Amino acid sequence: MRLGGFEQVLIRLLERLLPEQEREFLLGDLMEELHRRRATDGPWATRRRALHEILALARHGWLWRLRRPKEDPMSSPLESAASQSPLSKHLRIFGRDLRVGARRLVRAPGPTLVIVATLALGIGLNSLVFMLADTLLFRPLPYPEAERLISIETNNGGSDWYGSSEPELFDLEELEVLEAVGAWSGGFTPLERPGASRRLQTASINAHLLSALGVPPSLGRLPAPEEHAPGGEAVVVISHGFWLRELGGRPEALGETLRLGGTARRIVGVMPRTFRFPDPQTEAWMPLQLDRQDPFGRNNHYLSVVARVRAGASLDEAETAVATLAARSTSAYPEFYGTDGYHTRVRVLRQAVTGGEKAPMLVMLGAVGLLLLLTCANVANVQLGRGAARARSLAVQRSLGASRGHLVGEFMAESSLLAGAGAVLALGLAFAAEALLPAYLPQELLRLGEPRVDFRLFFFTLFVALLTTLAFGLWPAFRTTQPSWASAGNDISAAALSRSGGRSRTLRSALVAGQMALAVILLIGCGLVGRSLQRLADLDPGFDSEGVVVIEALPDREVLDSPTKIVDHYRGVETLLSASPGVTAAGALNRLPMAGTGNIWSIEIEGRPATRISDAPYAQVQQATPGAFRALEIPLLEGRLLEPGDTADAPAVVVVNQAFAREFWPGESPLGRRFRVYQEDAPWMTIVGVVETIRDGRLDREGLSQWYVPHAQAFETAYVSPRSMALLVRVAPGAGDPSSLAPGFLSALKELDDRILYLEPTTLASRVSTSLAFPRQIALWLAIFAGVAMVLASLGLYGVLSYLVAVRRPEIGVRMALGAAPRDILARILGEGFRLCFLGLAAGLASGIVLSQGVESLFYEAQVLDPVMLGAIVLLLAVVGGLAPLAPAWRASRTDPTKVLRGS
Repeated sequence: MRLGGFEQVLIRLLERLLPEQEREFLLGDLMEELHRRRATDGPWATRRRALHEILALARHGWLWRLRRPKEDPMSSPLESAASQSPLSKHLRIFGRDLRVGARRLVRAPGPTLVIVATLALGIGLNSLVFMLADTLLFRPLPYPEAERLISIETNNGGSDWYGSSEPELFDLEELEVLEAVGAWSGGFTPLERPGASRRLQTASINAHLLSALGVPPSLGRLPAPEEHAPGGEAVVVISHGFWLRELGGRPEALGETLRLGGTARRIVGVMPRTFRFPDPQTEAWMPLQLDRQDPFGRNNHYLSVVARVRAGASLDEAETAVATLAARSTSAYPEFYGTDGYHTRVRVLRQAVTGGEKAPMLVMLGAVGLLLLLTCANVANVQLGRGAARARSLAVQRSLGASRGHLVGEFMAESSLLAGAGAVLALGLAFAAEALLPAYLPQELLRLGEPRVDFRLFFFTLFVALLTTLAFGLWPAFRTTQPSWASAGNDISAAALSRSGGRSRTLRSALVAGQMALAVILLIGCGLVGRSLQRLADLDPGFDSEGVVVIEALPDREVLDSPTKIVDHYRGVETLLSASPGVTAAGALNRLPMAGTGNIWSIEIEGRPATRISDAPYAQVQQATPGAFRALEIPLLEGRLLEPGDTADAPAVVVVNQAFAREFWPGESPLGRRFRVYQEDAPWMTIVGVVETIRDGRLDREGLSQWYVPHAQAFETAYVSPRSMALLVRVAPGAGDPSSLAPGFLSALKELDDRILYLEPTTLASRVSTSLAFPRQIALWLAIFAGVAMVLASLGLYGVLSYLVAVRRPEIGVRMALGAAPRDILARILGEGFRLCFLGLAAGLASGIVLSQGVESLFYEAQVLDPVMLGAIVLLLAVVGGLAPLAPAWRASRTDPTKVLRGS
């Protein structure tokens, strides 16, 4: 529709008044606005609007001419040339494009807000995941020259890697390639304070650990060499958090005494706030006081080792030196290493600390990257539609002399503004998440520090915003400014507009199919992890954790100072708890299920003598009271369980699990067989029962061979009857919530002996659930990504079909005038939606199956071709394909052909 003569005269007058560098862009916007108003509001409303806009622009041009600086006759030619340099010219043009783009975006606040919110979501999720990945994988370790820090693990046969023994540590200290060799043993120690007794996570360290890490205390000093020697003064270094919480952050707390595990230890230092080695929960570090003259045996691998490579030496040199030492030790000590030998594994410390979480975190980065691509596709779809709507305006600008480069620059400036606004909101989201994330993340993700907003995140967000600008802005800019689209804007014939609309529809449909494909890939990833998590949760761990209260007892060695007192105490505890109202069974174990691998000891089987300890078999040991099996409901497969009569004076007995029986007596009954710990004067134990193998340590691993010795006999048959035990109380199903009954159990125990420290009761079910915290977190994040992806894909499908209905409204009116029923139009539009969903589903399934091949091994029993998962994805896409097109299809079926044919 042509503009009237009045408007054309005003526009020609305006051309002479506007600045040359802004003329073509401002006039293009004005003419686009006037064309739209003339088509919708009529000629008189258009004239009023034209007069208002032209007066405003004329005032702008007149003020520009008044403020334009006069040429300085005294300026040098060099200054004049510099003022017209190409860089300044391009910057001036880009600034003008930004102003024009900002005005255009403000005029359409609805679409602008939708695009900015979509970009903020896509960029923000990328920033959040980068915060986690940066903390765990990319951020430098908080130690000086951290690239020189290595972890050393050993293996004497089997598939697992573990720490070193004391003699092996002393051998490593002699290697010239290692500057310092540190070792530690983690555990829990009772902290006894009036009214504030609790369990403290501690680390017993050798004299070189903190110097190897290179982190000095923030207050006080480290333990002196003489304090690391046997018989040295008992001292402790505490964490910064402990110092603030427990001691009020007082500098005079140095020199005060803490009672840890029955020993009074003097505080000599406070570590820095950021120091969290070996993990964030460690609150105190105590000297190991190793006895070099009489160390534990070479088969007692309880020390974790970290070393600093000498300056100038490489990791390969260190690895070679450690491997050579292992080979030499194998030859020198065959009684300990035997035919399996002594193997070592050297890794940089970061790899050792984050090895288990690296692959899942990279999967999350890949998933959120796909989500960003989907976001860009969604915004590009919107930009293509806006470009098609501006075809006539673009043609006018071209006719006024605007080059294609200028038009592309205008589009890219607008895209930069949108991406910049999205990035700013994304950084705001990151700042909000910085304070909230640590409370909701598993500790595996916090071992190296808490996620924080810093310059690394800022530059990452800036980089993502730049990529996003190019991804969603460049292609639509080139497509909508090509001559064929512009020529369509000059020609108002139905054929030209149909060709232009057809090209736009094809591009937008392709983008929607791509969005669906990306959403399907994310759904496959989410399904893999979700199904894996479901299979883990459905696994039978070999015991029943529901309804079991756990109370950990940490007695002082001065209270229970003999094996007889220890045994008598836990016999009384079991009797007391078993008789409590609502309790069906009670017992105690030295180590809870799912608490990690316990003591693995060498044994000697009767009739199968081993001449040296390296040839002796080994298995995991548990010291248990008789009620422990009933409290855990571990199924009895053969024989009997431990009984109250299995006292220190009774014959030595033992119960083994099914894995133990199959390993040492395959196809036979082990009942009546005997074995003992590998020690010459140890008593023989008779196997009296076989129980189900429980999954211990991790649900995704089969249980180890394990033997259960009566706690009352353990100080004779299994080295020691542990002083610290985990009490297990099974509550009857109708007796009430186990958590609500737990305080009563704790009160009864305090009445029995108030000198004993008991930790706050928990439930065994919550501890088992904690073991799934990390995979559950990964599944939650992927579910969020997949949900956002489906919403974006659905909106893209809705937008394309709405645009399709608007463009084809004349065609739909003609069809209905010729006899097409509304249901035919409805079916046609719905069919278009299903077609796009099917194309996206096919492409997504093919791509997802290929991309997921390498992910299957990362998660328990993950199967890409899981029929349940694939069926759920197909069903979800069918629902989306049916709901997203419903509103556009309904509007199309309600088209009034008479109004369309009249052009109204």
